[in-house]
Amino acid sequence: MLPQPVGTVRGHAAIRALVVNELWPTWRWSMHVMSNSVTRLEETTPDHASVLSNVCCIGHDSHGRGQIMAGTYRDLFVQRGGTWKLAQRTVDMRWEGPVSAFAGT
Repeated sequence: MLPQPVGTVRGHAAIRALVVNELWPTWRWSMHVMSNSVTRLEETTPDHASVLSNVCCIGHDSHGRGQIMAGTYRDLFVQRGGTWKLAQRTVDMRWEGPVSAFAGT
């Protein structure tokens, strides 16, 4: 797990730094499973869409321990020049811990 809450990260360079310096060293491998996504196109601004998704991340941390995290992604997409791009993501992690705690062992 990350040693501290991430907080707000803005811009490509800051996001890349977070991934390279914090996430990659923390996780040996991981898999994110997104489900129950709900997409809403804004009626007043048809070039904006909001998406709400459940996310579950499982993997091994840098010490080889099985870890699991579960939460919600709240995304805002904006259409520019006919292409939809992710403009903002809010991550609300509701549960995280070792796989053994989740399995009850």
